Amino acid sequence: MRNTRLVFYLLLLLLPFFAFLVIFIRYGLNIPFEDDIGLLRSVLIDLPALNGIKDKVRIFFIPQNEHPVAIFKFAIWAYYHLLGNVNIKHINFIGNLIFLTSFGFFFRQLKILKISWLWLIPIPYILLSLYAYENALWALCSFQHTAIISFFLWGFYFCFFYTETSGRFYAGLVLLICASFSSGNGILGFITVFIILISEKRFKSAAIIGFALLITKFWILNRLPFHEPFPIKDILKSLLILTGSIVQTSSKLFIIYLLGGFVIALLLIFLIYSFFARLDREKRLYYLLTSGICLFALGTFLGLSTFRNIISSDFPDRYRTYTQLLWITLYLYLIPFLVQLRTRKYMFSVALLGGMLYFCHSFFAARSKALFFYHQKQLISVNYHYSNTTSCGCYYRNYFDQTLHTLAERNIFHLPEPVYSLNKLKELPGIFKLNAMTLNSETLYMASENSILTNDGNLFILLLNSANKNALLVPVMSLRNTDKASLLTNRTFFNGFRMVILKNCLPEGTYKVAVAAWKKNAFVFTDSQLIFDAKTHKIVNSKALVL
Repeated sequence: MRNTRLVFYLLLLLLPFFAFLVIFIRYGLNIPFEDDIGLLRSVLIDLPALNGIKDKVRIFFIPQNEHPVAIFKFAIWAYYHLLGNVNIKHINFIGNLIFLTSFGFFFRQLKILKISWLWLIPIPYILLSLYAYENALWALCSFQHTAIISFFLWGFYFCFFYTETSGRFYAGLVLLICASFSSGNGILGFITVFIILISEKRFKSAAIIGFALLITKFWILNRLPFHEPFPIKDILKSLLILTGSIVQTSSKLFIIYLLGGFVIALLLIFLIYSFFARLDREKRLYYLLTSGICLFALGTFLGLSTFRNIISSDFPDRYRTYTQLLWITLYLYLIPFLVQLRTRKYMFSVALLGGMLYFCHSFFAARSKALFFYHQKQLISVNYHYSNTTSCGCYYRNYFDQTLHTLAERNIFHLPEPVYSLNKLKELPGIFKLNAMTLNSETLYMASENSILTNDGNLFILLLNSANKNALLVPVMSLRNTDKASLLTNRTFFNGFRMVILKNCLPEGTYKVAVAAWKKNAFVFTDSQLIFDAKTHKIVNSKALVL
């Protein structure tokens, strides 16, 4: 009986890992997306053109936007020099694999207090939910937002449990450096470990960490750009939203503010308790480890709130990993209290059920966005194959097109064959009808009530070019479980689809704009009288172009 229960709980623990792996295998693509393409160019085209060793090394530390991403660049460089080509899905998998090692840290942490590993089971249901799709399926994000967590956790662990006389301490130092070279918030790893070591009166170890921090920040990463911070009021609002938005919800903001404020207040209470309460050695170690995670995640959100104005829970899901990490921190703080209760079995059941419900809810809430992201990447291959351009949501079309063309010429990277065939375009009048109305001199286009709606993530803007017979596809975001409502209101994508088209930096030409869906191995699309002129950036009503 006991063995049966053990196997049952082990299967429960492994289930989210299995789901995460299945989703990656099914939806992970060997297709670079936006920043990936620029970084491929930097490492595989620009770097070989340089002569001096100093210049070659420096290119790894040139920031991407405001973030150092040297670890991701090094992963590309190492993969290419080992195998002679680049597979972006494999590099993506390496980032995910590094992230998965972080669960070993939580297991080690529970062992400090000799707490059963069963209390670990809810954690992967939160961190590996479908909300993780952006970090799991975007190569750069798998290093910048998730692998960095593992670098920090294990760097923190080795520097905390071993002294400066041990090689493992310096292995931890190297991991903290890796965190700093993964993203802008990585430098917080040094600051967090420094604070914890000072609280433990390990001044010599803290001095080494402080010295490494100064060298990393002011010598190696001294070229990071500076942005003007937002006002304190906006920073606090953003911080509350980021902390309180464990799920994406349309609830009123004041509820998210209250939830975020409640979580931050509890975390601050536990932080004070960890540093100042009289605890036995094992408990103090456990709580200081948990406090390190808390300081790192809170510091990340404080930095993000300072330079990003977050106005709703619908922020990019790549940031939600840190929201999840803060809530997991709160759970870790509570575990030593819960295991002492007579009702601990019920408390464990509540925690497990909560994690599993969150996991299931993420498929309901994030499925549309995940499919949209998948189609957005997929259409890079489709459009490039049929029209020799990456137009499908990328801002810098010419730059990306040139990069992919050069990589293909040098036999370094080839986009995979597209799964969608534009040779199978088939007109199906009535699948989607548009109504027009004028508001403030702007023409708004909305779906009529008798339009046939499609499944989540399977709706596209179809741009047909009469001059060269090319067709370009742009994916359309459909909202979770409110597809029909969203398409029949003034908030539909049609009200701003000119901006969606402009974002793609289309080659000059005149395009017929239609709405398409992928059905039964063919694209079906509606007839339309909408014409877009890529030179004047205007959409006009005109007779349908003859193709």
